Amino acid sequence: MKKVFLLLLFIPSFVLSQQIFTKAHGTLIFVATGIDGIMLAVDSRLSLSRNNEIIGIADGIDKLYNLKGFAVCFEGNGILDSTRFLSATFKEYNSLHRKKETFSKAITGYIEYMKKYYQKQLRNDLGKNIFIFAGFEKRKPYVTIWSPDNTFTTFNEKDSVFECTDAKAKEYFGVYNPKETCSQLAVKAMKAMTKYVEEDKAFKAGKPFRIVMIKPNNRIISLNKFRGKQFYNTATFERAVNNGEVKIFMIKEQ
Repeated sequence: MKKVFLLLLFIPSFVLSQQIFTKAHGTLIFVATGIDGIMLAVDSRLSLSRNNEIIGIADGIDKLYNLKGFAVCFEGNGILDSTRFLSATFKEYNSLHRKKETFSKAITGYIEYMKKYYQKQLRNDLGKNIFIFAGFEKRKPYVTIWSPDNTFTTFNEKDSVFECTDAKAKEYFGVYNPKETCSQLAVKAMKAMTKYVEEDKAFKAGKPFRIVMIKPNNRIISLNKFRGKQFYNTATFERAVNNGEVKIFMIKEQ
């Protein structure tokens, strides 16, 4: 029987660049529409892997991003290239498209942008990613799920949506009631994610969680206390590790 140990190590930048940043992935995500908005919950673990094996983890990473004023997060590989995380594409799109956009235009525009400029990445590791976009258009809730290997699906045919990136965590959530408030849905999501993390032996997700409510005017409100950091390039992440702002735990099996 294998024993798993977590070792807190100081890792020089050149080691991070050459040996760990093959892939960085996760994520556990809940999204559900409530009577007063959209509830979105995301874990904060960055899993570092090499040769399809998780070798290290870092928690406290803010993985909920802004795309033209709408919420976006993703499950899968988080590396764009040798110097940037996938999150950099959200920032790039926002910078290149200054004018205000509707939810449908922003999401469609971003997907076309990725297909035009990052086709190589989409054909490889990023192709299996799952992107989740959430927001309102004309005060109607929209949740779009896109996997580059497939066509993306928008749940336009109904006002109630409940999705999770892991079937077991979704089971832990219990009965979904679209007439509950986002705060009530957040409590259920918190309990489900906590149980999942405590039972998970593969280190796929980690605390703390970021849980927000998206109001009909697309204002994003935090529903819990979360102080994670966002990273868009590997150099900033490496500095944060070397400065002790982010702790990496290496996984060792015996």
